[in-house]
Amino acid sequence: MNPLLQNRFYLYMYTAFWVLVSGTHYAFMNRALAVSPGFALTDSLIYNIIYYPLGIAVWYVVKFNKIETGRIIQLILVHLLSAAILSLFWIFLSFQISIVFNQSDGFAIFQRSIFPSRFIIGLFYYLVITLVYYVLIYYHNFREKIEKEAAVNSLLKEAELNALKLQINPHFIFNCLNSINSLIMLKPDLAQEMIVKLSDFLRSTLSGNARHTISLDDEIKFSKLYLEIEKIRFGDKFNFIITMDERLKKIQVPHMLFQPLLENSIKHGVQQSILPVEIVMEIFGGDNALDITIKNKKEGEASTYGEKIGLKNIRERLFLMYNRSDLIKTSDNGDEFVVRITLPVRFSEKNG
Repeated sequence: MNPLLQNRFYLYMYTAFWVLVSGTHYAFMNRALAVSPGFALTDSLIYNIIYYPLGIAVWYVVKFNKIETGRIIQLILVHLLSAAILSLFWIFLSFQISIVFNQSDGFAIFQRSIFPSRFIIGLFYYLVITLVYYVLIYYHNFREKIEKEAAVNSLLKEAELNALKLQINPHFIFNCLNSINSLIMLKPDLAQEMIVKLSDFLRSTLSGNARHTISLDDEIKFSKLYLEIEKIRFGDKFNFIITMDERLKKIQVPHMLFQPLLENSIKHGVQQSILPVEIVMEIFGGDNALDITIKNKKEGEASTYGEKIGLKNIRERLFLMYNRSDLIKTSDNGDEFVVRITLPVRFSEKNG
């Protein structure tokens, strides 16, 4: 559709252009050519009002003659022909209407004497309007390209986040199924309990799969459900201690942020330790950031699996969500492994 008819601002600017041209036309005829004010005003209004809709019609010539490599000469010839035809039509129509208002021979002779000048002016009008249309086409195509690229990047980012989330579950589920298999014959009640809790865990995972953030309160509940499953595997071999400011419950955090970190603590702390291990989570916050620390005692050298899958996964997710690579840091103090996460504060919508 014609951008002048589709966008009010463009139409107002186009109208303002012709008002300015009409004023310049009148001033030139009245002062430079010493034409009477009444005649100068009539001439200015007739010629410029007629070109006003013709300029809008030029859009359709531009629309079907896009700038393409290899067709420049053809494009120039088309526009030269169109400009010549439009200018001749404009002059002829304007002249016929003008002599209706002034039928004197002198007026007709004057009008004919300036035909060449008007023809050149008509070509100039056509050139200006054509260039403006091509600029508008380029501008709208550029904006559309930017919007499409943003949409594609958003979809790619969404897909990558989903892929990273999907990487979390398989390893944990594999361990659970192995544990259930071991418990079925020896402790069928515990195997049944583990199946129920695993079912609840997967249901929570699937219910939140469409969201990338949930409230801190819900994320902690989700993490505790995971730890209850691990508690069946390891019994009293670990304790989970959490310290948190209750006012932070509604802050939004990435969904399944804690589970791979806690799994890392289980794998490299609890599973390799002879003595009971404390997994400690501390959550504090200010006006702009949420500070999360997870630490656990460990024995021996931890394998690099947690770094490759768990921590790397979290790093990538945080970078995609917050566009920062400094939000997670780890430290190994020999007998204690510490993960520190700093998140920009985001509250749930209902709690603003």
